[in-house]
Amino acid sequence: MAYTKEILIYRLLLCLLSPVIFVWLLREAWQQRHLAWLNARLGKTPPIQADIWFHCASVGEVNAAAPLIQALIDQGKTLLITTFTPTGMQQAHRRFAHLKQLEIRLLPFDWNWSVKRFLAQVTCPQLCLVETELWPTLMLQARRRGMYINLINARITQKTSQTPHWWQALLLQLLEKTVSIVACRNTQDLTDFKQLGVTGNQLRVLGNLKWCDFAPNTLPQLYHRPYVVFASTHEPEELTLAKLWSQHPQWPQLVIVPRHPKRGKEIAQQLEQANIVYSQRSQQHAVPDNALILADTFGELQAWMAYAELVIMGGSFAPKGGQNPLEAIRLGKVVLCGPDMRDFAQEVTALLTTGALIQVETIASLPAQLNPLLLHPEATQQRALAGKTWLANNQGQILTNYLNLLAATDEMS
Repeated sequence: MAYTKEILIYRLLLCLLSPVIFVWLLREAWQQRHLAWLNARLGKTPPIQADIWFHCASVGEVNAAAPLIQALIDQGKTLLITTFTPTGMQQAHRRFAHLKQLEIRLLPFDWNWSVKRFLAQVTCPQLCLVETELWPTLMLQARRRGMYINLINARITQKTSQTPHWWQALLLQLLEKTVSIVACRNTQDLTDFKQLGVTGNQLRVLGNLKWCDFAPNTLPQLYHRPYVVFASTHEPEELTLAKLWSQHPQWPQLVIVPRHPKRGKEIAQQLEQANIVYSQRSQQHAVPDNALILADTFGELQAWMAYAELVIMGGSFAPKGGQNPLEAIRLGKVVLCGPDMRDFAQEVTALLTTGALIQVETIASLPAQLNPLLLHPEATQQRALAGKTWLANNQGQILTNYLNLLAATDEMS
């Protein structure tokens, strides 16, 4: 691929921002209490040999790829998993560290020299980028080394559609010149890629891998009184719902699980200023009767959802596009969400028909839906079962589609 003006703009920006980026990397290494993090960001890694390499941005992408990764391990494949964020790395270790056929690494920053340094240690014919992980230098250098690149569970976020024209032009060039197949989740994603300019020859609709994940066999029960989970929340959702909840003492306790646990201190301060009684899990506070529980710890969301009366989905009452409702549906829960679920529009449309998902316009309109669900648990459970059944009936073929894609790529490589 020739050095177009868009690539040159990208590299110039990286060069100009390098001092700021390096300070950020030093801060990250300090937070992780390990110099190895900085070395990894600079491309230093032991030699790695794998059949397929999956790159995941963070927690959501790790979870999306998990069922496909497990199926490939069962086939005897050796895999490399890289993530970009520390939380993604933590989740990858939580889900895959027990697998002997798999290596987990932190992705180096996208400087030309650091990517080359990393790739020099990697022997692998296939690279699968999960969802939206389009790093220009990584893609160019991997393709030059002969790797086949597929974009799986592919989607274009609203944020991407609002980026400058030169960046969208660069993404189109990368997809056309370095990626073999763009495997979309659904027809809307297909349309989005076509609008970006990707031709139909590369595009496939294989389904959403997030439908294929599996619930753990056992999850710890973290709390033994009835409660409702407000899952993966964003600013200002926590305080708004906490204030509403304080007006309904007859409801079960509220457990708030922020999308980013590091916001725990900030949320705690907001609750204190509003005179709302709470218990902060990261500080191991005792839980007074009827106190709100701020579960600002990493990796416990599934356990909180597993024993909840109901799940309210965060990121849907703030303009964030919603969060994935399928984890809660898979655990047999009814999900309530706000108006902004654009990132999961297909799932919402299907789940609304089952009754397992209920969408409201504002947090203030939640009581009209919450009260009957809490008062009639048997009917609520029937709704939940309908959603769980729908999910089970729709996930089998999706995994097969992706396995066939990787097998076909393996024959070419």
